[in-house]
Amino acid sequence: TIATSKFEPTYARQAFPCFDEPNMKAKYIVHLLKPKKENYIALSNYPVAKTESYDDNNDLVTFEETVSMSTYLSCFIVSDFTHTETSFNNNGTLTPLRVYASPGNLNKTTYAGEVAKKVIEYYVDYFGIPYPLPKLDMVAIPDFVSGAMEHWGLVTYRETALLYTDTTHSSANKERVATVIAHELAHSWFGNLVTMDWWNDLWLNEGFASYIEFKGTDAAEPTWDIMSQFQISDLHPVLSLDATLSSHPIVVTVTTPDEITSIFDTISYNKGASILRMLENTVGVVNFQKGVTNYLNKYAYGNAVTKNFLDEIQAVVRYFKGLIPYIF
Repeated sequence: TIATSKFEPTYARQAFPCFDEPNMKAKYIVHLLKPKKENYIALSNYPVAKTESYDDNNDLVTFEETVSMSTYLSCFIVSDFTHTETSFNNNGTLTPLRVYASPGNLNKTTYAGEVAKKVIEYYVDYFGIPYPLPKLDMVAIPDFVSGAMEHWGLVTYRETALLYTDTTHSSANKERVATVIAHELAHSWFGNLVTMDWWNDLWLNEGFASYIEFKGTDAAEPTWDIMSQFQISDLHPVLSLDATLSSHPIVVTVTTPDEITSIFDTISYNKGASILRMLENTVGVVNFQKGVTNYLNKYAYGNAVTKNFLDEIQAVVRYFKGLIPYIF
């Protein structure tokens, strides 16, 4: 049994009064009612601060105040799920990592925990910035509306994108679990820590996560040589799509909820990733990484647009300014 939320891109306004736009960041103190039954739990972006009796049937769970974040990243779950637990090295501090699933699927969560630990430790080193939150929960949700969603500190997945065992799943299933985890955890920095100012620059979130997921997966499963698959899985499909009349620039003006939803597409994800791969190959791996770290540090807990990202690359690579017309 589970009740869960998914607010991206414009649905937080249906759950609580808010300025439901990505650049209207705020801190949250969440209160949830849950049944008193021992097997029911309440989850949100931050750890539980206290649990009090509300009435004969329900408890009131209060969570710690969050960091400043966009409305679409908030999440609430009440369920009877159970979890496995480990921790990861967060720049010298051990941060708890839990994987939740329905009781019958708990034995399928081990691989997800192992992959997430390796990926998140790689990202902490790659970005040069510690994971910003005090915990990381991942939840396998039956019939989840999206493949996964990067709610900060409480990442939600379809069961097919998080659960795996050697005896019941194929190697393709295993690769999907690893790559989706790597994608969602990349958002902890690109998208959550630094968020696009408006949905016009969605590619900054999704294109980067779609590219860096290959690096994260490679760190977790180096024998797969996952980087060699990029051209087939991401570049070639988008070349065909980008030649059609229905294509659009990676930075595109959107105003309505329907328009915003429409750009969660192959252009924002795959073309965005392909542009970043080309950019990294142009300026060099070290310079690209330096520019990314500078960008994240400069705009941490805030918002940015494409020009802000390019400016940080240019600050590291002086000749880059002359290349911009040929790349973007």
